[in-house]
Amino acid sequence: LVAHYDALGLATGLAQGADSNGSGLLVLLKLIRLFSKLYSKQTTRARYNLHFLFAAGGKLNYQGSKRWIDDYNDQRQQQQLPNDLEMVV
Repeated sequence: LVAHYDALGLATGLAQGADSNGSGLLVLLKLIRLFSKLYSKQTTRARYNLHFLFAAGGKLNYQGSKRWIDDYNDQRQQQQLPNDLEMVV
């Protein structure tokens, strides 16, 4: 699960998008807290592991998320591991 934390602006004081970025980060932090309670018990643990990513480049066609996926796939291929990444949301 991914949220981007950056805003775009010509000057720091003129950056736009703090609400959408702040809202996304807060939702992701809340999800981390909720899922950590589920994953702490063996009986409520899901079949999948979850990764939480705070990425930059959201206003630039989500380049931070794309870079993480590319790096993850490169590392997986170098170590000859199975493809265990189902989706990025």
